[in-house]
Amino acid sequence: MALPSQSGRSMTRTGRSFSSRRRRRRPGGIGVIVGGLAALAVVVYGLLWVFGVVGKSDESPASGPEVALTDREQDELRPIGDPIGLTRPSRPAATKPTVRTADEPAGSGEDTQLSREPEMRARRNVLREGLEQSLNGSGSGGAAGGAEAGEVLATDGGGVAADKSAPLEPAQPIDPMSEIEQMIAKGQTLRARAALNEILHDPSIRDEQAEEVRVRLAALNEDLVFSPRVTAGDPICELYEVQPGDRLSKIAQRRELATHWKLIQRVNKLSDPNKIRVGQKLKLVRGPFHAVVDKSAFRLDIYHGQPNAPESWLYIRSFSVGLGKDDGTPMGTFIVARDSKVENPAWVNPHNTAEQYAASDPANPIGEYWIGLEGKGDASAYTGYGIHGTIEPDSIGEQRSLGCVRLLPDDVALVYELLEEGISVVKIVP
Repeated sequence: MALPSQSGRSMTRTGRSFSSRRRRRRPGGIGVIVGGLAALAVVVYGLLWVFGVVGKSDESPASGPEVALTDREQDELRPIGDPIGLTRPSRPAATKPTVRTADEPAGSGEDTQLSREPEMRARRNVLREGLEQSLNGSGSGGAAGGAEAGEVLATDGGGVAADKSAPLEPAQPIDPMSEIEQMIAKGQTLRARAALNEILHDPSIRDEQAEEVRVRLAALNEDLVFSPRVTAGDPICELYEVQPGDRLSKIAQRRELATHWKLIQRVNKLSDPNKIRVGQKLKLVRGPFHAVVDKSAFRLDIYHGQPNAPESWLYIRSFSVGLGKDDGTPMGTFIVARDSKVENPAWVNPHNTAEQYAASDPANPIGEYWIGLEGKGDASAYTGYGIHGTIEPDSIGEQRSLGCVRLLPDDVALVYELLEEGISVVKIVP
């Protein structure tokens, strides 16, 4: 008799037939649908995350392009997260900024649709939301007031577009003179002198301003140039130690100062030029110096610099002058003629040779110094003119000479020491 496990697979029980092999269940349709929807949701979420619609927080650092939210010193930056203009469902909708024309009253403009360019480029805007604005150019929300697409309007800091037609408040001008006064107070006299000289060379400077600058420069140079003190870094002056066998004239020649040796005596306040000692420290002033005679102002200005670069000349000081009667002083460019400088000169009136004055004659109308001038270019036709002193102080500021430039006795002595033969330029201007 066969065991039940060895018998046939089918048995009859209460009229039903059973088989020892079970039938497997096939997966139902609901599972497939659920799985497909889950996969689709993941794909959609990923796409939305890529385009910045979801998943990116304003609080998290961003590696993409950023825009400035405000124009304060500490700008807060956040990413441009919606380059294609999609609405972010994960956040409350922000109020759209109002874009209006420059001459449109605040609050009357139409809201425009915010859009993004394909490239996420950063633009700085003082609107709080920090987004780039562009006009859509169609419908009632088109180019408001003629503003071009993509234009970002300035605002007043509160999110309202500023009126471009309103006049801008003028910036407070910086007073250069006050800054120069601060330099002087700090002992920065060389910087102050350079700044003042730059102002003086400005062609737009007014006459009264130029006069103020000249007065300040002359005051600085009274110490920088004409006092015994040497200011470190001054290109005009240097400190010299007297060597055995030195004389002031020898020092001026050996050092090629392009000034008269008497200027050494003047600035060092030497009572006797022959009494200098070995090892003594002397201040030397280096030329060349030049003169500009302003006929309309009856003024002679002394400058320092290279002869062929008058635009860079450094102003030193001014002197009042007398000029030729009937506008007889010629204009043009001259140089101090070689072998023309004379102390205690004799003089013969060129219009009346019978009128002659010997050297040391107290009646000599040209005073104690003569500086002959040689015309250049168009001025080469003028001969016999020069710069000299006078015995008539009241003629200064008037046209009373025979055409030469007159100075007071002390003034002409200093000009004589500053101007060098064959080098110094003298310009006579209207």
